[in-house]
Amino acid sequence: DVEGRTVAAGALRNLAVNDDNKVEIARAGAVEPLVKLLKTGDSESMTVAAGALRSLAANADNKRTIVCTGAVEPLVELLRKPDIEGKLVATRVLRSLAMNEDNIIAITHAGAIEPLVHILKIGDDEGGTLAISLLGSLAVIPHNKVTIARLGAVERLVLLLQTGDNERKTQVAGVLCSLAAHVDNKEYIVRVGAVQPLVQLLHSGDDEGMTQAAWALRNLAVNLENQKLMGRSEVIHPLAELLRCENADSRKMAAWALCTLAENYDNKIKIVQSGAVEPLVRLMKIGDTESKSMAVGALRSLAVSDENQLIIVRLGGVEPLVDLLKTGNPACRANAA
Repeated sequence: DVEGRTVAAGALRNLAVNDDNKVEIARAGAVEPLVKLLKTGDSESMTVAAGALRSLAANADNKRTIVCTGAVEPLVELLRKPDIEGKLVATRVLRSLAMNEDNIIAITHAGAIEPLVHILKIGDDEGGTLAISLLGSLAVIPHNKVTIARLGAVERLVLLLQTGDNERKTQVAGVLCSLAAHVDNKEYIVRVGAVQPLVQLLHSGDDEGMTQAAWALRNLAVNLENQKLMGRSEVIHPLAELLRCENADSRKMAAWALCTLAENYDNKIKIVQSGAVEPLVRLMKIGDTESKSMAVGALRSLAVSDENQLIIVRLGGVEPLVDLLKTGNPACRANAA
């Protein structure tokens, strides 16, 4: 009966905390009856079955078995149920499964995005955090980026970017960064007010938060209209300041964002006035290959006027440019020339 199967599923859930037990339980054929209980049980039994699957899904081989046995669709259906604990457990399982593109596609085809956005909008801190994490995983698929935005996630994400602790803000910035990589989302994300809270994260975030915020701003700047708006929105100066920070990834993303913003003529002037040239020259000397490429790309865009060229020369830009012309990768050599 359902009650007996639920008790058994609960016992397996507890046993599967041990790594060796995860393998043995799956080898004994537990996944199929757990998935069946997930499909046919009542609210409590579905939640318990999902909890057992969550424990088993910590093992890579078990993830494949769980997906191949047909767990994804009933897990997504559990997201739609009114039971809060069931939603949380289902989200955790799906987040664990969403570790490769095939599984992400399966989760998408099962219709997970809509209920996840709903959880994001109305869920408590734990539910919202889980939904953000899973939506971030699903957003690696280009079409999903558009779907997530179309269903109204961006407005909620922008609101969450202005509240909560830095860990949550960093997570949100990462999802917005992913959504902003799609051409159809760029202007919309700016229009609903994401720029200023992202800039604030440049000031107040930890290393990862600053990196994600700069990356998101860079993705938004790959749009001519956004370049104009962002140039008027006090974005450039904090990015120039970020070039001077200790974290290499943050410096790289700041240089990339400035390189993109420098495609706009008015922004070139503001970038030079912000004091960005000196740390960009320094980045050409000390950065990794990608950082050097971003820095030389930015300086190349800035060097369109005689005045800017003189500033770059005065601040020591010639020597590292010559070095990159000799030893840099093809992109560096092309920009340095």
